[in-house]
Formats: sequence, structure tokens, C-alpha cells
Amino acid sequence: MDVSEIQSTELCEGCGMITKEKAPELRRRKGRIRKVLETVFGFKIWVLWDPNSCLPLAMRFATIEVGDINYAREVIEQAVANLGNHANIASIAFDRGFMDGQLLWWLNSKGIPAKTNMNVDKDVLSLVSTGIGKNKKAIVDRWEVVGIEGLTAAGFYGELGSGSHENRNDFAPNPINAVVVLNDPYVKNNPNPDTLVILTNDSVKKPLIGYDERSEIENGLFRESKQAWFMEQPARNTASAFCAHAYLTIITQPSEPGWTNKTS
Repeated sequence: MDVSEIQSTELCEGCGMITKEKAPELRRRKGRIRKVLETVFGFKIWVLWDPNSCLPLAMRFATIEVGDINYAREVIEQAVANLGNHANIASIAFDRGFMDGQLLWWLNSKGIPAKTNMNVDKDVLSLVSTGIGKNKKAIVDRWEVVGIEGLTAAGFYGELGSGSHENRNDFAPNPINAVVVLNDPYVKNNPNPDTLVILTNDSVKKPLIGYDERSEIENGLFRESKQAWFMEQPARNTASAFCAHAYLTIITQPSEPGWTNKTS
């Protein structure tokens, strides 16, 4: 599951607007690093899809300023309803834009394994250094990942999510598992990157599987839709035209070359 911005011009009828840091540019001025802000106009589209066939299971469209987490649960519920008795969702992978303890806890209550990445602080990394992450595997000396079970550093993982209740003396965090990516090709080409930590309520006995599923988000549906199928170029400069064009692009986009349709 992922959400993507669909940028328009400020002349687009019905578009949204948001001011944010211009990534990844940081400009040095008089010895200081200055963040560059930009105002962006447009929309957002949420999609939950099957990575094997690239078929969308559910979609939601809104203006660009709407938070990623706002429609996450709605999209998942719609996907479950759309599948009906034909199939079940085996697992869901999403990025930090959907990092919400309440959402993860709700998915756990529904029996849906989920994986999300975030930079968890010292607690997770200290466990790796002490050897607690015993499910460790390196592939051709390029990927090195560690699985950690029963992590209690994510206090937001629960029915109430983040809040002051985490500071109570009787607060007991719910355990969650994690996959820590210690080494991969990206690290070699980008000095001093943040350590990637993938939180999951699924098993981490084979931690590389969780990492592979997470990587499909960055290289799947939205990249193909924008680069090869021109999702950001509707016929008219209106909100309804952007919505119709985005939906049509996602629905009619063919499967990735070489991928096999093995949905069960």
C-alpha cells in the first residue's frame, strides 16, 4: 500500500496546496545549511495493490494536503470488501507515511500481517549490537538483515496509539517484531545513511523476506504509472479530470515485465 502525490499547477480547478521542505535539496549559505521550502499544488492517490499482478484492490483520491494516514484504514477495508470471498490479504507492506500504532494494532486484530519502515532509535540498534537479533542472514555479501522478536520500544503500538498514557507507571507496551537492515547496496553508495528498521507483526524467522516486500513499494506501481504511463498529464486541468485519469492509469496499467500472476 502506498500514497503518491500527483502535482498540478495552481491554475488547476479544485486542486489542493501544501508548503513543505524541498527534498532532497539543502543549500549552504554563510556556513549554515538552509532548508528550502516550496509550495506544491495538486492531489494524492492511495492505492492498495497486488505486487505480483499490479492489480489495484482499492483506491482513494483527495487533495494534496491530506495526511497519508487519513485514508489508510478506509482503503484497506475497501480492499477487503472488494475481494469478498475470492481471496484474502496475506500481508500488507507500507512506508513510514502510514506509521501509526493504532493502524498496526487494528491490522493485528484483523489477523493481517503488516510491515512498515521507520528509524527507531537506540533501543533497536542496541539489541542488534548485543546479538539478540539471532535471525541474521547475509546474501552474496550484499544484504545483511537481522530479525528481532518481542521488541517493546514501540510504545505507540496499541489500541490507543501515541499519547500521555505511555508515561503512566502501569503502562505495558505491546511487543512487536522488527527487521533491521544493517548493510545493502544503497549503504555502500550513500555514506552515513539512517539505519532502516522495518516494524512488523509478522514472523521475522526469515527477515530478508520482509525487506524484499518493503522494497517493492519504491519500485512498483507509482513509478511505472508516472514515468511510463503519464499519470500526471490528464486531458483537462480540473480535479475530476485528474481523478479519472489517475484511476484509469492505475486500472489499465499492464503487469511489470517478467512478473508472474500468482495471486491466491
